Amino acid sequence: MKPRTEIEKKLVRLAVKLPTVTDRQKRWAFDNCFHPEAIYTRRGYKVKCLCCGSETVWDKTFLDSFVDVDQYDCPECGRSMPLRMKTKGQRLSKAAFFSVITTFRGYQLARTFEVIRDNSGRFTEYSIHDIFQNWILDDGKEIITGCPHHRSPFALGFNYNGEYGIKQHNPSTSGYYQMDDLFDICGNHLYPQAKVTPLVRRNGWSQRLMVYRNSIAMTDAIAWLLKCPTAEMLCKTGQLDLFRHMVRNADYQLQFLHSVRIANRRGYIIEDASMWLDMLRMASRLGLDTHNPSIVCPADIKEAHDRLLPRIARLERKEKMQTDRQKAIGAEDAYRKAKAAFFGICISDEDININVLPTVTEILEEGNAMHHCVFTMKYYNRPDSLILSARDSKGNRIETVELSLKTFKVLQSRGVCNQLSPHHNRIVSLVESNASLFRKAARHQKAI
Repeated sequence: MKPRTEIEKKLVRLAVKLPTVTDRQKRWAFDNCFHPEAIYTRRGYKVKCLCCGSETVWDKTFLDSFVDVDQYDCPECGRSMPLRMKTKGQRLSKAAFFSVITTFRGYQLARTFEVIRDNSGRFTEYSIHDIFQNWILDDGKEIITGCPHHRSPFALGFNYNGEYGIKQHNPSTSGYYQMDDLFDICGNHLYPQAKVTPLVRRNGWSQRLMVYRNSIAMTDAIAWLLKCPTAEMLCKTGQLDLFRHMVRNADYQLQFLHSVRIANRRGYIIEDASMWLDMLRMASRLGLDTHNPSIVCPADIKEAHDRLLPRIARLERKEKMQTDRQKAIGAEDAYRKAKAAFFGICISDEDININVLPTVTEILEEGNAMHHCVFTMKYYNRPDSLILSARDSKGNRIETVELSLKTFKVLQSRGVCNQLSPHHNRIVSLVESNASLFRKAARHQKAI
C-alpha cells in the first residue's frame, strides 16, 4: 500500500535509510534462530552438521553407535546436536524471523529480518535480509513499513529489493487454512538488548519486559506504555505480570484498579495476574471487601483462590435454587389446571405410602432431595405423565414414580441418584394394581 499521509511518507523514506544490521546482532541471529542438528545417510555413511556444513565420513560400526545414542558432537564447530537420518525429499534449508528493538532518528521501532540457513549446497551459508519495520509514534500509534511480499497457505516470500510501502496487520483465513499475522513480532527470535527512546524509558520501560516476548509483542508493550497511564503505572511499580495480562487482553480499563493500588502501597508484587483477578472477582461476588489488604495481598494466591471456590459453589447452588423456585411458582397454575383431578390420590401398603405430588414446588423439593432430574427435565409439563412420591411410614422418600396417563403403567421409578431401592418392584406393583383410581380421575379431568 502506498503511503498517503506525511508521516507515512517520511517513515517510508527513513526505512530505506536504516543502517545494516550490526555484526554482533547478525552473529546472535545465526547462532540462536536455528536449532543445531545433524543428518546422516546410510549410503556412504556420511554425517553432516547443518550448523557449519562440515561433512564427515564414518565407519559403519562407529556411525551405528552414534545413531543409538541419537546425539552428535561436531568436530568442526564443537556443538552437540541431535542426529537424524536424512529422508527422501527432506528440505534442509530453513528460514526464521529475527527482530531487534531499536531507535532511528528519534523514532521507536522494531526491525524484523528474515534469517536464512541454506544447506542446499555442499557448505552451509547464512544470510539476513531486512523485511519490515514496526514504527511506534509518541502517541502510541503504530505504522508498519516493509518490502513487497507474497503469501499463500503454501508459500511466503519477500522481494528484498522491491519498493517499500505501508503494511497492515493481516491475520486472515484462506479456505481451510488459518494464516497468522505476519507483522506481529510476538514469538519472533528477539535480540536480547533493546534500545528505546527517552520517552519510552520515562514511561516505565524495563528490560525485564523482554521475558514476555513470547506472550506479548514488544511493539504492543511499548505502544501501551505510551498511550495508557495505567500500563505506565503497572510497569513503574513492578506489576509486570498484570501489565502483560492487560496488554494481552487489550483491557484498557483494568478491573480492581483500587486493589492494585493497595497492593502497591504494601509492596506486594502479583506474580499470577489471571489467578489474582479471578480471586478478586470471587471475593467481590461473595460480598467481601476488595479494599481489605488481607484479601488483596494473600501470602499464597492459589490457596486463597481455592479457599473461595467452595463458597462460590454454595452461592451458585443457592442462586440456582432460588431461580428454580421462581420457575416452580410460575408453573403452578398450569400444573394445577392440568393435574388437579389426580390430587389427593393416596395408595398405601403397610409401611409404604404413595402420593401424587400436588405442586411444582414439591416436585422441585423431590428432585433436590433425591438428586435426580424430575424437576430439571420439566416432568411437570408433560401432559401424559403423572409424578408420585413413594415414602415410608416415617415420611422418608424411597422412590419417585412416573406414571403414564395413556397406558396407566409405570414408566420409571427412581430412588436416590436414580438408583433402584429394595422396594422397587413392590412400589411398581402397588401403583399399577391401583390403576383404576387414576383412570377414574383421568375421566373426571377430561370432563372438566
